[in-house]
Amino acid sequence: MRLLIVVAALLLTGCLTPQAMRDADSAKSLGYAYLGEGNAPGAIGQFRKATVSNRWDREAWHGLGLAYFASERHGDAEEALVKAIELSDGDFPQGQLNLGSLYLELGRYEEALPLLSAASEHPEYRQPHKALHNLAWAQFNLGQYPEARKSLSQVLRQFPLFCPAIRNFAAVDEAEGRLPDALTRYRQALDCDPSDLNTRLALGTIQARMDLVGDACDNLEMVAKADPYGELKLQADDILARLDCRSLGAR
Repeated sequence: MRLLIVVAALLLTGCLTPQAMRDADSAKSLGYAYLGEGNAPGAIGQFRKATVSNRWDREAWHGLGLAYFASERHGDAEEALVKAIELSDGDFPQGQLNLGSLYLELGRYEEALPLLSAASEHPEYRQPHKALHNLAWAQFNLGQYPEARKSLSQVLRQFPLFCPAIRNFAAVDEAEGRLPDALTRYRQALDCDPSDLNTRLALGTIQARMDLVGDACDNLEMVAKADPYGELKLQADDILARLDCRSLGAR
């Protein structure tokens, strides 16, 4: 009778066989390959196969969450990423980083804070600067400017040429009314990545605020030309019109 009970329990809970583990690993590898190619639907199909074969595989759930995130299926992405972290007993900094990043995307900054903080402080995580950078963005959006400044300072001490951190540090300066500092940092961020139109738009905007009209017109016109059908052009055109750049000959 005892043997029958044990067998029944195995049937109810499921038994992870070596073949099931191999199937899950194969599907998972293909899922990550699809993600790398930008084929999110294909990745979703493979990761779902992996989670069916091995529902205890945190990497399969994590990959599924990333694939859903890439497909903008945010609710499904959250569910899968939470599952991956739960399977790790909360000790999964990469999963915490990505779930925190999902919450940033959704504007759920309070929920992102503990996840990104935990990832940034994990002793074995090899990319704490990414978690710190995202943590700073959550802090910034919550109006926690001193905390954001501290987080970004830590990032830049490790990686002085991490362009997004320089740009976001400038945004903190601007929010705190330190316009000369913000101007300097936006220039540094643009030197770091001249192709970043968001940085060029921010630089042109602050130049307009500081009455550096000629420089502002030049940068904003560059944004408008580089993004002729996008949201950045609309923002640039609005400021260009208010500055009356056409009459100054900047256009």
